[in-house]
Amino acid sequence: MVLLKGFFIFLFCLSSSLLANEYEYHPSLALSLGAGYNPLDLSKRFLDCIDFNESMQIDAQGSYSSRIHAKLIKSRSELMQEIGVSARVSAQGLFGKFKSGVDYFDQIAFHEDSLTFLISAKEDYGRLEMTSPSLKNFAQKMLDDGRHEEFAKRCGTSYVAQVLKGASVFAIYSIHNISDEHRNKISAMMSGSGSLGFASASFEATFKKIIEQFASSGRTEIHVYTLGGRGVTNLSEIPEKITDIEAIKKIVGAYMKTMSVVSGVPLIYYTASMENFGWQDLSSYDVAFRDSVLESYYIWITDLSHTVKRLKDVIDQENTIYSFLTDEEVKNYQELYDERVNYIKTLTEEARACFRDVSQCKFQNYKNLKRVKWPQAPDECEKHRLKAYKLGLITLKQLEELREENETPVLTSIKNRIASILPCEYFSKDEL
Repeated sequence: MVLLKGFFIFLFCLSSSLLANEYEYHPSLALSLGAGYNPLDLSKRFLDCIDFNESMQIDAQGSYSSRIHAKLIKSRSELMQEIGVSARVSAQGLFGKFKSGVDYFDQIAFHEDSLTFLISAKEDYGRLEMTSPSLKNFAQKMLDDGRHEEFAKRCGTSYVAQVLKGASVFAIYSIHNISDEHRNKISAMMSGSGSLGFASASFEATFKKIIEQFASSGRTEIHVYTLGGRGVTNLSEIPEKITDIEAIKKIVGAYMKTMSVVSGVPLIYYTASMENFGWQDLSSYDVAFRDSVLESYYIWITDLSHTVKRLKDVIDQENTIYSFLTDEEVKNYQELYDERVNYIKTLTEEARACFRDVSQCKFQNYKNLKRVKWPQAPDECEKHRLKAYKLGLITLKQLEELREENETPVLTSIKNRIASILPCEYFSKDEL
């Protein structure tokens, strides 16, 4: 009876404020129920110091939230929140010793001329919790002897008290090289299509129309990922036509039907302090504050890095793909590139100092960088002009004159000679 009473007291404590922290899923986060860890450095591994009889499911059986859902994503922070992957763990991998492995979601770029949509489905199978937990004899002896620092070094300062298991699958659509006019139109269309979910026929029709239009010009890509089974994987069953929304929905639905509590992954780790077992925390570290600061650095630097990579592509290909740019425009892109490269170095140094010493952590008022106006993909009219120029059929001066007159040469299909000069109105434009 005494043991049973103590067990219920322990459960009561875990359901209160002593469940101090939680971590969303991350493919490289090696935690498990009852495992000790140090939130200051997730790269460290510790002894197995906690005994417990077995895990017990404390939520209702079964799953929920399995409806297929769609949403327009406006930032990297929102993306990671929606898919339930820990930005804090990614931040430790970027600024500390922790090797966070393949960060699939860093591949998604957010630019001034891009839009990102998420189609997702998620199931959870309830939380697992330890029953009758206690310290192992060697660990308890360290606390009995007052060796609290040694205990922290060997067992960790926190432990995983509960685990929420589940599974999810999501398709991330990215549309690139969109004009401001198109972005505004798309936002208006989304606002007028009702609920952001496939329960809304209006939303699905609008979404499909947008994807089909931009996919036809090669400006749309899709990444499909799963959480469950083997962890984060890039689902191979991507349909040949990424505009086939029905096929995507079927793939998502079929995958979720194969999942169960056995094949699910820990979607959330609920953790608690070793103080629950009598360990005394002699430090004054504000870990939650440090992690929040590092997360903001991670989001900002990752987005800046994508911008830098794309700016370099523009500069390196100024004589080929971007030959339509003027010398002044190329110079401007070079200045934007240099500014961001230097700023990334500054931010990275600050973030690493914060990782090493919590007292160095502070939220930044990030520098207001000049907005990048990306070169738009050449329309059909410009493609004809550039082809004629590259074949030596027109000079650079003639190319510029044709642009000013909004005209283009039309070439013969056999010997690539100029057949005529036509106004650009002859060629159809993208219509939403």
